[in-house]
Amino acid sequence: MREVLRSKLFLKILGTSVTVGIVGWLVVSLEWGKVLEALKEASLYPLLISLPLMFLHLWLRAYRWRFLLPEVTPRPSLRTLFDSFMAGNFATYILPLRAGEFLRPYLLSRKSALPFPTAFASIVIERFFDLICVLISFACLLALLPDLDPVLYKGAVVLGGIAAVILVGMLAGIFMPHLLQRVISWSTGFLPDGMAQAIERFATELLHGLTVLRHGGNLLRVLALSAVVWLSCYLLFWSFLFSFVVPSTFLVGTTVAVVLALAVALPSAPGFLGVYQGGCILAFRPFGVSEEVAVAYGILTHLIHYLVTVGYGLWLLHHYNMRMSDLRTQPAAPNQHSSAKNLH
Repeated sequence: MREVLRSKLFLKILGTSVTVGIVGWLVVSLEWGKVLEALKEASLYPLLISLPLMFLHLWLRAYRWRFLLPEVTPRPSLRTLFDSFMAGNFATYILPLRAGEFLRPYLLSRKSALPFPTAFASIVIERFFDLICVLISFACLLALLPDLDPVLYKGAVVLGGIAAVILVGMLAGIFMPHLLQRVISWSTGFLPDGMAQAIERFATELLHGLTVLRHGGNLLRVLALSAVVWLSCYLLFWSFLFSFVVPSTFLVGTTVAVVLALAVALPSAPGFLGVYQGGCILAFRPFGVSEEVAVAYGILTHLIHYLVTVGYGLWLLHHYNMRMSDLRTQPAAPNQHSSAKNLH
């Protein structure tokens, strides 16, 4: 337990340090008069298109989640999935350590017949599909924009290696689950019993979650919906461009969305503060946009995400009669209450 607490403390310090470092660099290096001028000149009318696109994007994510979950009776409604998804986003924006990744499956398990470990495994699988979409998009951008910042190239290489490993594991988990489970059992044989058992329990839940993709065309549905989810994301960030005097092509919007997806993967304070604005600078650089205008874009669009996410989250607290302290309750890790009795 002490090791876990220490690791959480370390991650909190790391995330806060990254945010403080980036924010400090922005404060010192930018001409904030120009940032404020860009914000004052920003047009709010394009948000009439951006806000519906944002909710469409969020709804599509909740809808895709349905096909990553096993059939249960009664089946959770799309409203339940959407509310759980938004509650998770809310927690991620206000609590450290990406708490929403745990709160989302936890709330779903409270509002449906799905156990927490199964719901949590679906989040891990969902992240894989998102990573693949982002990396494919990034590969296309590399061909179209040879002048992207070298930092992005290095990040793409690292993420590409991780994605390749996950891809092999996912395919093995879908089509050869028993073989992969034996490999995991063998590879954890050198670890302490408690750690090995925890890893094997989680692997069992993840493999059980992957079996959903073998039935009823779910794999094709999730692939198609993942493409649509990210297309809606690119359209959203494209629509934001029209609020500023910047190149307003779909290529620019896609570049900003992809780079931000990579940027927010870094450790940071709750809500991706700092890494979001730094990502905007890197994304706009190939298009000749000044750092001040890029940060102004980052401030406005980040604020919109905050208002929508936190506003809906506060409404959920009222609707479900919850308190802020309930969000801090960390659900247990996948344990013996697993529903994964077999992998067939």
